[in-house]
Amino acid sequence: MNTDPKANDGKLQLFLVVFIAYLVISPIVMLLLNLLSIRAYLLSSFCWFLIASEVFGPEIQGTTWWSRIQWIKLWGWIVVIYIVTERFNAVLA
Repeated sequence: MNTDPKANDGKLQLFLVVFIAYLVISPIVMLLLNLLSIRAYLLSSFCWFLIASEVFGPEIQGTTWWSRIQWIKLWGWIVVIYIVTERFNAVLA
C-alpha cells in the first residue's frame, strides 16, 4: 500500500480529468442518440461520478479532497431520490 500523499494528488487529477471529460463528451453523445434531457444527463453524470470516485479513490483515507467528494456523493443521492420520487408521483397521478 502506497502511503505517499503525492500519489493521492495524482489520483485526484485522474479523477478530475476523467469526470470532466465525461461531462463534456456525454451531452454530445446523448444529443446524437436523441436521448438528451437534463434528468438523463444528471443521472448518468452522477453514476459516472460514483464509478470514477470508486476507481480513483485515495489509498490514504481522510484526505481533504476525498471528504469533499463524500459530501458531493451525499447531495447527489438526495437529487437522485428527488428525481425518482418525482417520477414515481407522476406515474401514480
